[in-house]
Formats: sequence, C-alpha cells, structure tokens
Amino acid sequence: MISACTPWASDAAAYALGALDEREAADFAEHLETCRECREELSELSVVTAQLALAAPQYTAPRRLRRAVLAQARTPSRRRPRTRTGLLAFAAAVIAVVAVLAARGGPPAAPRATLAIAAHMVGSRGQGELRVAGGHAELVVTGVPAPPRGKVYEVWLLGTGERTPRPAGALFGVGARGTATVAIPGRLRAVDELLVTREPAGGSQTPTSSPVMTFRLT
Repeated sequence: MISACTPWASDAAAYALGALDEREAADFAEHLETCRECREELSELSVVTAQLALAAPQYTAPRRLRRAVLAQARTPSRRRPRTRTGLLAFAAAVIAVVAVLAARGGPPAAPRATLAIAAHMVGSRGQGELRVAGGHAELVVTGVPAPPRGKVYEVWLLGTGERTPRPAGALFGVGARGTATVAIPGRLRAVDELLVTREPAGGSQTPTSSPVMTFRLT
C-alpha cells in the first residue's frame, strides 16, 4: 500500500537542507502540521544537518546542482513508499557535495580585477602598460628601443609625500621587438607613481636621468 505521504517522500531531506524553493517549502510546512511521520523524519534529519553546520565552513552549492540532485532523488520516490534509509542516503549525498566544496576551499573565487595604466615613452614610439591586481604589479612594454651600451632600464616608485623615487628592485632590457614583461617586486602600497629611467648597468640608488615613462597610480 502506498502511504499518504508518498508524494512527500524526499521533501523532508530537502527541507532540512534548505534546498526547497519558497513555494515548495510553504507546501511542505503546511503538510507537517497534519503528518506525524514527516515531523519525525524532519526531526532526525535536522540533527544531522545541525552537526554539519558546526563541523565545516558553509558553502552554498550552485542552484543548478541542488536542483539536479533533488530531481534524481525525487524521481524514484514518487513511485514507491518512502524509506528513512533512502532519505538519509540522499541527505548524505548532498552533504558530500558540500564537504567536497569545503575541502577545496569553497567555490572558485572570482577573478581579481586588474587595473591597467598606459604610458607612452618620452621621445619614442614605445609604450608600456602597468597591470596592477591585488596589490601586485607587472610592467609590459612594447616598441621600446634597447638602452644604450652599458645602460639598463630601471623601475622606480614614488610614494605619497616622497620627493625622491626609490628603487623598485626591477631592472630590464628589451627583446628584438622592444618588448619586455617585468614583475615588480613587493606590493604597491601608498605609491603614487611608477617611473622608468635609463641607468648604468647594475642599477642606481637614485635616478641619474629623467624618466622615459611615468605611470600615475593616483
């Protein structure tokens, strides 16, 4: 004989996990008022889900994933009487998805926004782009002429309130097409400008020439 609660066979687990939509949750809550069996089922499942909340960081599974799992669980349950074992297995399956997300550090983080600042080279067609993301920076130059013999390009940082730039710890030359990609060490904190000058090989402690490129961060 099919129980009167058969249509609600998987809703107790879904309700306990917060996976029902607003209309489904309201319908099941109304059913609970007259169904002792479902109330007992929900009570048992609530103990399990409460322990989960304390055991690991919480991550919300994508709605599409939750709906797909629910659809798979509900399809057979509409055709046979509910079993407590089946519902607990379903709850465990959804719990496993949450656990995997937690073990992997949660859903993939959104890509960090990149600030791109362009500058043209003084006296040349060369140009550069300073890319800043998460406080870290990378300088990409194209069409820049090779520095004179015995010289190198050096990167400088000018902080807020500073009058003299300080070395960024980045020296570079350029390839055959005037290209280079230069990682800027450290984080750009309280930096107003990034400058590039031509310096003696090995670099300098203070600029010995005027900037050939200036990137303004503020």
